[in-house]
Amino acid sequence: MGSKPAPVFSPKQKAAFANVGDTLMWIRDAVYISLMTDIQPMKEFDADGYRDRITTVIERIIFNKERFRNEDVRRHLMEGLARRLYTLKHCLFVYKRLPASGGPSLPDHAIIELNSTINSTYLNFAGALDNASWALAYELGLKHALSENDSKHRRFIS
Repeated sequence: MGSKPAPVFSPKQKAAFANVGDTLMWIRDAVYISLMTDIQPMKEFDADGYRDRITTVIERIIFNKERFRNEDVRRHLMEGLARRLYTLKHCLFVYKRLPASGGPSLPDHAIIELNSTINSTYLNFAGALDNASWALAYELGLKHALSENDSKHRRFIS
């Protein structure tokens, strides 16, 4: 079998790849944060460690936002990813207040709060990944004339 020809990249894509290390840094951190979905006994759950890591990612987004020339990238990072990470950080406060495994059963109001927090965690985690995907697609120019209003482009991102 013959080898595939090397891909051809536009100058814009080449410039984006030059800064891909910085772009991928916050994605690497987002993947690290995803470890919070691992099943762990509550007494071993390090909510403070995850909150510290989320804070680091948010700070990197805020301090480096001017490095991204594309307004759509900045919008997805600041108005999407950072806001969702703030909400996930709050969810960790709720989880930290839970009794360790094997503790007494929770009162009804705590069960309702926990239910809301679990749903919020899921929705904001999925949304954060979606925002990161859109930001990366815009930054690297993965699709010509990328549009969030185009259903084919939305399927491409998801």
